Amino acid sequence: MITLIKNKIQGNIGELVYLLGQYSTPIVSFLINTLVMRYIAPETLGIHQSIMLWTSYLSFLQLGVFNGLNRNLAYYKGANEEEKLRKASSTGFVFSFCVSVVSIIIVILIYNTSSDDQYSEISFLAYVLLGLTVFTQPIITFFDTLYRTGQDFKKLGGFISTNNAIYLANSLLMFFFGYVGFVIQSAIKLAIALILRTHKKIFFLRVKFSKNSFKEQITTGFPILLNSYLSSTFFIFDQFYITHNFDKIELGYYNLARLVLFIIPVIPNSLTTIFYPKASTLYGKSGKNKQVLKPFFVKSLLINLLIVFPLIGLVYITIEPVVNLFLPKYVSGIEYAKASVLGGLGYIFVGPSVILGVLKSNKINFVLLAGLSTSTYGLYFINILEFGSIINLIYYKNLLFIGYSIFMICYVYYKIK
Repeated sequence: MITLIKNKIQGNIGELVYLLGQYSTPIVSFLINTLVMRYIAPETLGIHQSIMLWTSYLSFLQLGVFNGLNRNLAYYKGANEEEKLRKASSTGFVFSFCVSVVSIIIVILIYNTSSDDQYSEISFLAYVLLGLTVFTQPIITFFDTLYRTGQDFKKLGGFISTNNAIYLANSLLMFFFGYVGFVIQSAIKLAIALILRTHKKIFFLRVKFSKNSFKEQITTGFPILLNSYLSSTFFIFDQFYITHNFDKIELGYYNLARLVLFIIPVIPNSLTTIFYPKASTLYGKSGKNKQVLKPFFVKSLLINLLIVFPLIGLVYITIEPVVNLFLPKYVSGIEYAKASVLGGLGYIFVGPSVILGVLKSNKINFVLLAGLSTSTYGLYFINILEFGSIINLIYYKNLLFIGYSIFMICYVYYKIK
């Protein structure tokens, strides 16, 4: 029995190392954010966050090519279509560099039209970090796809874990240099991530662009990108609104709300990693019998309810004394954090939602996400959506997210009943 378990672990060591690296990322991010709020003033952090919001919006520039590669490279390899694999890889490499260059140009244009003169040193450093982020991220994303396609999970997981460990260790820079130290720490993280992934592997790639392969990746990946883009931009609408309608210091205080929301989705997201492959396998073996998916729906929903509700209650009760004790500069953000954590109830849909992926029934999700985008950015840009206070903004976003979650749960149940 022990030998069997040992062989099982050894046979899946790559996946285990990769999962360890993946799970270390939100933990390290939470710790770093806590230290940021310990050593950096809310005014400074507010300026920084308002500028770094551009990373989410500029991610659209990849047009879904990386999403397409993520699916197609593995397919080409499995189908022994070596020429398509080479063309797609070289095209993705060239395109990632093009996206990086275009992103840098856009950041320079944004900086030149910026009005943050009174905080010129802070904003300059934030724009430097923004430029480095948008330049390295497309290339890092592309190489991550290559490693996953090659089933080299052990090496990729090692890269992620190493980078996270160095990132955490470099937190000492914040202790000595404050915000400047944080910028240096973040820049080192990006540089190491890029070097680790491109080292050696870059020499095996051709610098050649295939128009047909490019079109194929966009055709496959753009719908996937659109879904994830609408989702990610919805979740930062509150920060966008605060940036454009309130003082930057309020965005700094609001970082406390972002911090507590790091905690809530960890377990629901972990469930998707566990349930999705199991549900897909069972669904395939059953001859596409939807009834076999019901246990996954019930289990994931119950686990989420049993964990998310108590966790939200615990965070809600403890946030005030913890902040008063460890993060006194951010006491003004306690009410924002309490209101925001209630919106974490929306994460109960994450586990059951994997069933839509198994059934390949994601159109309704796109429609709902488009509705969320219209209810936030759409109404804002036609001057209908206004909030007199940040608390009202938070409750509006909570209402939309929880409503979306409840609808998705009901829809998933309808699809498998």
